[in-house]
This record gives sequence, C-alpha cells and structure tokens, in this order.
Amino acid sequence: MGQTELKPCPFCGRKASIVKTGNDMSSGAFIVNYEVGCKECRIRFRGTTYIYMKGGEPMVSVDGYKECIDQWNRRADDDRRKAD
Repeated sequence: MGQTELKPCPFCGRKASIVKTGNDMSSGAFIVNYEVGCKECRIRFRGTTYIYMKGGEPMVSVDGYKECIDQWNRRADDDRRKAD
C-alpha cells in the first residue's frame, strides 16, 4: 500500500491521518481494516482490504485502503472543478 497525500480536514483544516485498525483471517481471506480522518473533529472513513491467495499469489479483491482515502479526499465541488 503506497502513500497517498490526504487532504486536510474539510471542517477544521487540520492534517488528516490514516491508521491500520486491525487485521483478521476469515474464510480464506486476510482482512485489513483502515481508518482515515481528523483526530480533532473525530470524523472518520473506514475501509477494509480483502487479500486472498490465488495460484500461490496474493490477490486484492477489495482495496479498502484506497477506498477510504478516496472517500476522505472527495469534496462537494470536485465535479464542478472537472467541468471548468
């Protein structure tokens, strides 16, 4: 999982952070949970990554790390900026 720049908190402007909140093994998949958000405002987005083995190679079926970063970085005026 590579580093992706997080936008500041849309409410207070402080720096956001991402943390791994846990991992588990279930139904043949390795599960990793993440949270991205603002410690001051206590706003969080959660994501879960599912990794399983296929032909001896690890495969990511859902990238919760990227999903929660994308959710955090999305802003109401993103569509408007693309149109300009």
